[in-house]
This record gives sequence, C-alpha cells and structure tokens, in this order.
Amino acid sequence: MLTFPKQILDGLLDVTFAHRPHTDPFLIEVEVYPDRETLDQLRDDAAMVILARGVLPDILIIVLCPKGNAVIPDEIVVPSAHGMSELRLRIRVVNLWTLSAELLLATNDVGLILWVPLTQWNGPPEDLLRTCREKIVNDGPPREIGNLLAATRTMAEMRYNDVNLLRLLEEIPMTMEKVYNASPFIQRLRAESQHEGLREGMREGKRETSSQLIIRRLTKRFGGVPLDFSAQLAAVSNETQLLELVEFAYECDSLERFLAAMSSHQ
Repeated sequence: MLTFPKQILDGLLDVTFAHRPHTDPFLIEVEVYPDRETLDQLRDDAAMVILARGVLPDILIIVLCPKGNAVIPDEIVVPSAHGMSELRLRIRVVNLWTLSAELLLATNDVGLILWVPLTQWNGPPEDLLRTCREKIVNDGPPREIGNLLAATRTMAEMRYNDVNLLRLLEEIPMTMEKVYNASPFIQRLRAESQHEGLREGMREGKRETSSQLIIRRLTKRFGGVPLDFSAQLAAVSNETQLLELVEFAYECDSLERFLAAMSSHQ
C-alpha cells in the first residue's frame, strides 16, 4: 500500500509569477555551512512533493558561510539498484559569500538586506553595516524596521566578532517620530529655525516629510500617483491621520485602495 507522508515541509513555498496562471512550488533550504546531508533531505522532500502534488518543485539552497573545501553540488543523481534507472535532480545553490554586496544593495529590495553582511565586500565592514542600516531605516516599512535590523545583525554576527561594529545594527524601535528626526530635511530645519517659529516649522516639516514618504513609496510600488495627488494629500489636515496614511502606503495592495483611504480622511 502507498501512503503519503504526513509531514509538512517547512521550506515549501507556493510562488506567484505575473506571467503564469497558477502558483509554482519551490523548495528552499537555508544552511549555515555546506553539508552533503542536505542533499538527502532535499531528495526526500522533492519526492514528497511529487507524491502529494504530481509536480517537481524548483529547488534552491542558500548557504550562508564557507567551511573549508566543503561544497554542495548542484546536481543529485540517485541510481537504481541494478543501474537500469536513475533519478537526476538539478539544484540551484547560492553561496552567499560569492555574491557581490553592491549588486544586492542595488536591487533596492529591503527584504534582501539581511543577507548583505555575508556577501563579498572589499571596503571597511563598518561602511557595509552602516549602509545596511540606512537602507533599512529609509526604505523599510516602519513597523518592520526593528525586526529587519535584528535579523541583519544576526547574520552579521556570523562574520564579524566586534561588539562595537555590531552596534551599528542594534535593534532600536523606529517610531515614525524617529524616522522624521533622521530626515536631513528635519535636521536642516532644526539648524536654521532658532526662533519663536521653531515649533510651527517642525510641524510643517513633519507634514512635508510625511508627504514625501507617501509619494515615494506609492511611486515605487505602483509606478506613479495622479497629477492632483499632492493637492489631495494636502487636504488631510489631521496629523494622526497623515501618519496612518504613511503606514498604509507601505501595506496597501493597490493605489486605488490608498486613494479611497485618503479620501475618507479628508
């Protein structure tokens, strides 16, 4: 009797592509060091997906750190007992230390930043970690900045054993107030506004920074905003509602939903 295994694969993802009508299964394994035993596990996992779904998944292994001369081959060949048949699996193996940090940073995908400390970098390590932090703070969703910094620091600890260096990635809760305070615009406003109108200037600066964050994020996610968008945004007078719109710009699934939310706040 043939029975299906009941184990649920942790590394099995169903991935959606714009040009395909349905999701495709991917088996993804993350290994700290190269380990050939991983191949046996992936062979079994691939067989499990074939039995359960009738399709072969794409297989990806991400290896974080090198270990001597050990390597994970990009192909598995399993022969039958009498050599009349064989099972051959091709695998995509990504050794992080062989990737360029510059290329990964150039993708402008904040979700990839946590891998960057383990990639190739020819400059001072403090410059690399400082760049990672700036990318996370400037481009990360406000609610996830602390988590992204913590995950990136965890990866950096595998390569660097310097407490002072790792402090560049300390997990500091980044409220929207701190994001504003880190803005060059706000810092310039502080330096130039040493008079009675400072409080009002800070309030206007915070509004302008919020608008810039919203427009930049929506343009990056959806390709642009309507011509009268700035005027519509200026009609939102409540500061709390404006902050809510900043966060929604990172989370909404379409520009239309954001415009509807903005209209309800006017």
